[in-house]
Amino acid sequence: MKFLNKLIISLFVLLQVQTISAEEKLIYGSDLKRIATEYLAKNDVFNTILVSDKRAYFACADEIYITPQNDNDWNTIKASCGNPASWSVSLRTNENLNTSTERLKTTPSTSVEIVFTRRNIPKGKVIQSDDLVVK
Repeated sequence: MKFLNKLIISLFVLLQVQTISAEEKLIYGSDLKRIATEYLAKNDVFNTILVSDKRAYFACADEIYITPQNDNDWNTIKASCGNPASWSVSLRTNENLNTSTERLKTTPSTSVEIVFTRRNIPKGKVIQSDDLVVK
């Protein structure tokens, strides 16, 4: 009888703990995408965040912070939960072509032309002018 009472009480406590932990909402890729887009827009960066909207991340009770992975490089951003971070994830971004061409029109032309090969050149082959392209 005592064993049965202990079993019922332990099951009751276990169910209560599960409902309390279930109240923390998971963070999805769509949430991170929205937060990151708002942060990037404040910094005049209009990149597209490459993350699945359905991707689930750990729950976060604190604020989510967005920072560039490397200084002044918005190709990879870091999303972290809280300060100090209880978890963090790196997200890739893609530069929008419309905003990049507008930015090129407004910036002064101080570009440098670079020579690239059109295709792989095997070892020992003499490089010809038709193997190269200037960009």
